[in-house]
Formats: sequence, structure tokens, C-alpha cells
Amino acid sequence: MERKTKRCVSRILALALVFALCLSMLGAAPGSSASSSGGTWVPVELQDIQSTDIIAITMHGSATDTDYVLCNDGGTQTYGPADKWDAGNTSDATWYWNISSTDGGYYICPANSSDYLYCTDANNGLRVGSSTQTVWSLEDGSEYFSCEDTGGNTRYMGVYDNNNGSTSNITPNFRVYKNTTGNTKNQTLQLYKLDGGSGEVTVATPQADPQAGTVVSGTQVTLSCATSGAVIYYTLDGNEPSASSTQYTAPFEITDEVGNTVTLKAIAILGDAQSAVQTIEYTIKAEAEMPI
Repeated sequence: MERKTKRCVSRILALALVFALCLSMLGAAPGSSASSSGGTWVPVELQDIQSTDIIAITMHGSATDTDYVLCNDGGTQTYGPADKWDAGNTSDATWYWNISSTDGGYYICPANSSDYLYCTDANNGLRVGSSTQTVWSLEDGSEYFSCEDTGGNTRYMGVYDNNNGSTSNITPNFRVYKNTTGNTKNQTLQLYKLDGGSGEVTVATPQADPQAGTVVSGTQVTLSCATSGAVIYYTLDGNEPSASSTQYTAPFEITDEVGNTVTLKAIAILGDAQSAVQTIEYTIKAEAEMPI
């Protein structure tokens, strides 16, 4: 009886150990993959930033008591997108900025890009593009980057997380107001430097659906890229794609004569970083005849 009891206890302990090991592996996987490959975010002062440093720009929204990070993928049509800050996320390239000194202040640019963060004459006028080079400044003791907008007004960058104190139906985003006493009042700026990371933006290779094979003429192809904010360019004539090739904006058709092969080549570009070329071949087959 005693021997059976000891055997049962041993089996229970072994099962418990295996269960605990599985739980620890599941819990560790998500966090470890991001931090080990991308370094660590560490607070940094503006004057200590080098032009090649990877920087995250965050603001603490007092209305929501939440930290938000400025994303670099808004383009010229969308005002400053915001994500909730997560210090463990070091792999999201849309959080990456370069800050470099210039006469009268600083340029803020998406990392490894020739674009600039600039400010138009509107509260929601924060944009990213190559047409305007806004000079940003940060006065001693201030919690807000300031600039002169395209209309000659001084504006202050903050996160819009409320409307006159109400946080209902609000999608937080970064804006540029003429004051710091309204929707962006009592906010706190914090800059982070990616320490120990490669500092290089890696762009995922585009994927296609369907992914090669035999298709009928007129089959629609959908392209996608796992890198947020990346723009896809493609060719259908076998030539190497570049930023001057056709930009992917919607599914397109593969068309040709039966028996011919169409070669799709695609790349994804984010700033100055480019993915590997994806090459896919489609062979055109005859459409199946409908039974009479």
C-alpha cells in the first residue's frame, strides 16, 4: 500500500512539473522574442540624442492617464497616429524616429527616411512627408515640442485623448495646438532611445494570394506585407521592381494567353529600407468547360 502511494505521488509531481514547464514556456515566448532581438528602450534627454539613434516619442495623456507613442506612418493625409506605449515592444518600426539638430532646433524624421515630421496650419495638421522641413524646438522646462506651422503660427505637439475633458468616442492621436491649456494640457513628454538594438529597419518580403501555381486568366492577386507602414511595388513583366514601379493599392488581375507564364515580382519599402524581392510565377490554364 505504501509503495502504491509513493508511486502515485511521484506521478502527480511529475505531471505538475511538466504542466508548470509548459506554462512558463507559453508565458515567456511573446516577450522574449521582442526584447532579445530589438534591444531595450531607455529614457534619453534631447541634448544627448545622436542623429543615428532610434528614438520613440511618447506623451503621457493626463485625461486618460495613459502613455502614447507617436507613429511615423501617417503620411501627408493622416494626422499623427498614436499607439499605446509598450516598453517591451522594440520591433515595431512605425515607432522609430531619428532626431537631428539643425539651425534653430531639430528635424524629426521617420528612421532611415528622407521624409520629415511637419506641421500645417491646423490643429490636426501633423504630417509626414518630404515637401516641408519643419524645425522643432523644446524649450527648457517645457513638456511640448513646438514649431512654426506653414501659416507662421507657433504650435505645440501633444496627444489628443479627450474633447473638453470627455474621453468618450475618442481615438487618441497626436495634434498641434496653438496652446497647451486645452485638450493637451498637463501632458508629459518622454523620449526613449533603442539601446542595444541593431538600429536597422527590417522590411518583410511581400506575400501573394494565390501564392504561385496554375491559374485561369483574370485571376485576382492580393499582396500583403507584415511590416506595418511599408508600401508595396510590383512588376508583371519580369523586371526588377523599384519605387518607380506600379504601387500596390488593390487586388489586380493576372491575364495572358493559355499556356503562358506571368512573372510577378514585388518589394516592400519603408523609408529608405527595402525588403527582399518576392518572385512568383503563374501559369495560365484554360477555364474548365461547363457541362452541357
